[in-house]
Amino acid sequence: MAYTTGTAASMAELRSKIVAACQSGGWSWDATNEVIHGNGCFVQLTAQSATVMALRGRTSVSGGVAATSPAYMCRNSNLGDWAWPVTYAVFCFEAEVFVIVNTQQDYYQWLAWGTSVFAAALPGSGAWYAGSVYGTSFSSNSITSMYGGTNTSSNSYSTVSQYNCGLFWGAENGFVHHGITPATPWAAGIGGCPLINDLINVLPNNWNDEVVLLPVRKVGPVIQSRYALTLELQNARYTRNDWYDPGEIVTIGQDRWQIFPFFKKNSQYRNGTGSGGSNHSGTLAMAIRYDGT
Repeated sequence: MAYTTGTAASMAELRSKIVAACQSGGWSWDATNEVIHGNGCFVQLTAQSATVMALRGRTSVSGGVAATSPAYMCRNSNLGDWAWPVTYAVFCFEAEVFVIVNTQQDYYQWLAWGTSVFAAALPGSGAWYAGSVYGTSFSSNSITSMYGGTNTSSNSYSTVSQYNCGLFWGAENGFVHHGITPATPWAAGIGGCPLINDLINVLPNNWNDEVVLLPVRKVGPVIQSRYALTLELQNARYTRNDWYDPGEIVTIGQDRWQIFPFFKKNSQYRNGTGSGGSNHSGTLAMAIRYDGT
């Protein structure tokens, strides 16, 4: 693993530093097509403007099948522009990359991409990519751990929620090239929330300081309304951060993990909100395997 952290004063500079960090971690960069690639994964990383960075999956450097929908890090319509310079961290593994950006005060956004551990069993390449935002706004951000209801109810989780800021938590901010459905080889499928909802809601973090890590998974349709696992991340987990500050590092066994909120920590409303326009993500958090100093 190659771990890199630093600051950037613009979106263009941030992209350049992400690319450099990936190259130092063994990934390749094609400047002409703006594609980072390695281990069968190809993603186009574009600083579209001063306030938007886009990530889009591909199946080759310059051809193949490109995903229809990008994932983004971008200006938050509720909070305004990022507070430049921003602090970033790049976790670069052989088959996965995670980029975390502290955009202002205790707000975070992220991009991630890689190759599924199930790639050999999939008709597609198994490449995946995801980002904080589907669309270039947080104005309709919906984030909660409760499954069922509508995307405006107090106990909502909608698998079609487009503005869900958790790592593969919802359906539409992360995609896998599983190829199970030929017409839509890059598919969203069902995100992590319904798969581990019962567990995330009974973690002991609200009454003790124990860190319990849960797998980040995604499933896609097979045939006749049946589903199969298309993705399980090797170096990221779901958790709660009730007793942990953003960026805090914890040790579990022989592994260290750095913990970040999905968007912004709020201990009072632990499950975020399903009402839209939320400016926090409760205590829903992700842990990234850490090998820094």
